[in-house]
Amino acid sequence: MQSSVCHQVGLEAVAKAVPSGVPIKPLPPGEKPNFIIILTDDQGYDDIGLHNPSYVKTPNLDRFMRRALRFDNFYVSPQCAQSRAALLTGRASPRVGTMLVHGGYDFINSAEATAAEVMSAAGYNSVHYGKWHNGRTLGYEPWNVGFSESWLPPMASEDALVSHNGTYVQTKKYLDEMLMDNVLGFLTAQQNASKPFYMFYAPHSIHTSRTDGPFQGRAFRLYPQRYRLQFKDPRYQSVTPSTIDAWAMLQYLDDVLGRLFSFLESSPLGRNTYVMIMSDNGPQLLVDEKEQQERRIPSKMQGSKSLANEAGIRNFLAVAGPGVPGGVIDSSLLGLPDILPTMADLASVPEGTANHKPWDGMSFKNLLQPGSGGGAVAAAALQSSGRRGAALASAKQFNRFVFALSPHCWDADAVPALGPDREVLRPQPLLDYDRGGMANSVEVLRPQPLLDYDRGGVANSVYWKLLPGLRHNNPGFEACIAVRHREYKWLGATGKVYRFQNESHVELPCNEVPEPQAFTLANIMSNAARAWWQSLMADSSSFTKPTYYLGMGKWRVTNMLADGAHERTPGNITLLANGAAGFRAPGDRMCFKTKVLTGGSYDATMFYTSKQWAVFRLAIGTYKAIQDGNAPFITTTLPAVSSVMRGQLIGSIKLPASGDDSTEACLELLNSASPGAPVFKHFANIRFTRRAAAGEVLVDNPDPGVDPQTPEGQGVMESMFSPFDAEDIDMCEACKPEV
Repeated sequence: MQSSVCHQVGLEAVAKAVPSGVPIKPLPPGEKPNFIIILTDDQGYDDIGLHNPSYVKTPNLDRFMRRALRFDNFYVSPQCAQSRAALLTGRASPRVGTMLVHGGYDFINSAEATAAEVMSAAGYNSVHYGKWHNGRTLGYEPWNVGFSESWLPPMASEDALVSHNGTYVQTKKYLDEMLMDNVLGFLTAQQNASKPFYMFYAPHSIHTSRTDGPFQGRAFRLYPQRYRLQFKDPRYQSVTPSTIDAWAMLQYLDDVLGRLFSFLESSPLGRNTYVMIMSDNGPQLLVDEKEQQERRIPSKMQGSKSLANEAGIRNFLAVAGPGVPGGVIDSSLLGLPDILPTMADLASVPEGTANHKPWDGMSFKNLLQPGSGGGAVAAAALQSSGRRGAALASAKQFNRFVFALSPHCWDADAVPALGPDREVLRPQPLLDYDRGGMANSVEVLRPQPLLDYDRGGVANSVYWKLLPGLRHNNPGFEACIAVRHREYKWLGATGKVYRFQNESHVELPCNEVPEPQAFTLANIMSNAARAWWQSLMADSSSFTKPTYYLGMGKWRVTNMLADGAHERTPGNITLLANGAAGFRAPGDRMCFKTKVLTGGSYDATMFYTSKQWAVFRLAIGTYKAIQDGNAPFITTTLPAVSSVMRGQLIGSIKLPASGDDSTEACLELLNSASPGAPVFKHFANIRFTRRAAAGEVLVDNPDPGVDPQTPEGQGVMESMFSPFDAEDIDMCEACKPEV
């Protein structure tokens, strides 16, 4: 039976590959192309009509993909923020500091250059529409990292309050329809522009929402209900409602994408624009979908979103544009970090532009424009089925290793020790490949003792339960790593090696490599994984928390998120997926990397819930000055706030600019009503609000009538995504404050 499973998948997709020549002529030498990079949300490899024709209706996407060059060995990260970081930097997500979708590890380190900064430095107009999830505070949002235009919405919603370049705009319509209106508005204007553009378009579909707002109620998919009515056919009657919702939302997304594809077909931009479409990870399977997994995943790949099995990390990629052959399937091994190097190569942008660090990805321009490197070879490689395998891959591409890291070995409360320079100490036990890591308290057991208000603490290794077939009791990071190499895959959790052939990517015994070849291949790939990990650990951007910028330009507000602390008293303070809990004894403290760019007076407001009063000191300056008591500080008595989280103004502090100094903000407990008991049930953030100097106008002054003490007031938060935004933490009890 398993042999049948391994060899009866993928045939339908093969049959639909029909070579169509080169639909769009190559650009003349010297002309700069445009780029539209589309990254959908939670859309798995099989969430396309081409790959699941019995159930899924995506005629616009199917038509685009049939006329494009499709890559069927394309790999992403198992989760959203990590994939977006890889796409935006051309580097592995752990290397740039993006380890999780929450907990202060969903940022891109400030030392990294984004695609927008690279392309803008090369003369491009860089714009962003849609989901972000790579930074939730000042200095990390799209308009701070190279994008000249950005529409940044909250999670999928109707009539959303959306941040347009940092200013909030009330919109009408379903979110992805509204975003497409703005995308097409930009493209219409761009038809007469002389400057080339790079667009990062990230729909929210088909990600879930919550019935009662963030972190509350049940998960559901939000889309116009007219699409649900189209699934009345008898063949859908036995399908679970959540799967029907996923397919209905896919059809909604397809209609939105169809507007873009139709525009490009009738616009002069169609002749000089590369369009690349992919998704960020595998499908999220809700509880009622898991019993019918093969309805969502007819390819029979194992796993789903968050796992390093094939269904979690193998995704679709289709590319259309000047000189790109259509109706062809290429099986060269590619990954998300390859997108930016390929854009740069097509646009003749030198590596290192905008001080970008070395790519992890590889350009696949040679696969998009095969005629430039040997048309005869390309023609010989193309089979009548439209498949050309990996015949055009360079030796480097053919022999590469592609790595994936699942989130189960890392946690918001995984805080690396700091060295004397107050930077992450390398090496250290927490980062050790063989014995390091920390159980992910969100991915494993919900609720659990780690999140208990009165008895919370560090989780033990219960995350093994989500990694079936684990071969060691304490495997360190190896358990969360998967490696692809040529036609093979190695899973660190099990040590097993699979060979994918005949379109089968099934991780079952029928695809297992037999001994002794399996032993040899496992050694090759496990050694590659170890070397990769060592290279990550040596990079200064990896395993870091964000730096919080005060007084950046004309921006007034900075939210210092509690989960972004780079040091905390272990055991007594626990960093959560969103925020922190604890502070039990005098001297307990947490510190944040901080950079004061503009000196002046700042009001500080804390958001929290607590069962007792407590006295705190907040000091900001160099670490030595804080230790010596010479840094500016505020001492405040915080009242108990047991039910409704409201901001408590703790005072004003006058700060000099940091200049070249490395500065921090440290919050220390001095006293409390009940020593030994935790002060904070949930500590969300400290909001710093810069006071304008005489005659100075700041860009985000609050609107008249807005209560400055509420976290949701327009203008007093520089981000719709703080302090309560992250993915996949809906079951985290400590992340449900009453706001």
